[in-house]
Amino acid sequence: MAAGLSLPRLLLRLSRYRTPLLLAPALACAVALAASALSPDEYTALARLLPPRTNTATAPAMLNQIGGTETLGASALTLKSPSELYASLFLSRSVQDRVIARFGLGRGSGLDMDGLRQALAERTKVDVREDGIIELRYVDDDPRRAAAIVNAMIDAVYDKAEQLSRRESGNRLAFYDQIIGETRDRLARAEKTLASLEAQTGYTRLKGQEEATSLTAAELESTLVAREAQLARMRAVATDAHPAVRRLRAEIAALRADRDAMNTARPGGDGVVLPIGAFPDLLTRIEPLRRETRIQAEVLDQLMKARQLSRVDEKRDLSNVQVLDPAVPPTRASGPRTLRNAALAGAIAFVLALMACLAWDALVQDRRHRRRLLRVLRPYARPRARRRAA
Repeated sequence: MAAGLSLPRLLLRLSRYRTPLLLAPALACAVALAASALSPDEYTALARLLPPRTNTATAPAMLNQIGGTETLGASALTLKSPSELYASLFLSRSVQDRVIARFGLGRGSGLDMDGLRQALAERTKVDVREDGIIELRYVDDDPRRAAAIVNAMIDAVYDKAEQLSRRESGNRLAFYDQIIGETRDRLARAEKTLASLEAQTGYTRLKGQEEATSLTAAELESTLVAREAQLARMRAVATDAHPAVRRLRAEIAALRADRDAMNTARPGGDGVVLPIGAFPDLLTRIEPLRRETRIQAEVLDQLMKARQLSRVDEKRDLSNVQVLDPAVPPTRASGPRTLRNAALAGAIAFVLALMACLAWDALVQDRRHRRRLLRVLRPYARPRARRRAA
């Protein structure tokens, strides 16, 4: 077409091709109408499911309180949006194989299992709305079978979700058994080490042993001070040869010996009272072991409780998706959409015909473009002519 061609001139030149521009869309619409009329009616069964609840297992929550990881015991169904994960289960191979086997969808089709799964997936549509509600649709030429297949998919997903939950609970029990065994071993080693050190030092876990030692030392010191004061008063009125003075001096010497023994004696005796001077060393050596034993005992107790709660979780039904609207046989056909198909086919045919007419007018009818096209095609035409002459 010539440069600077205006819209009226363009429309005028296209008017030469009004026959193909009108005939092509008309033929396309006729073919689409005929195909829609000959195609069987299609029915879409619809079911809605409530968004699944998050994992409410009590055992992992208790384990988190004693230092477990936050994801421990979390089901695979909670790794991302629960609605999206449940929606993906409807297109899983296990669910598809169960539906195919139940309704005999591959009977007489000549398709292998991969082809049957693909055909089933093409007829199935799963949408997750903004509020989390899952919408499951299936298209079939039989409305009753379409509804039955949708409900069968829901049952298969229920069974699969329950199977995954049971498997997850079993894995959690195995994990608890492992860490409970390790905690018991650590507790046994800590108790053995503590018992050995207590037998060696005499610093046992008897309640009040520290108080008894402190009270004994305080009474001994107060008695010694009282006896020394009494001796000072007696020496003011009696000589050192007086029997009472000598007896009091002997008692004071015995008390001082007992005090020195409590301050310097080595631990390890069989009595309840321990040397005062050995308490700092005993606290440094024994208290960490006592604390470790107490911590391991508390952890073991919490783990045993968590394991018992995990058994409860294993027994209950963990398939926590609920059906809001079960599928019922539709009463109106959802396809084929005759008018839409005819309009779409006519529009596509018109665009293709318009492009073909424009190309024909620009490359063939315009002389200048035609000469350029011949020059471009001439090198490819010569070898073919030579081969024909040969």
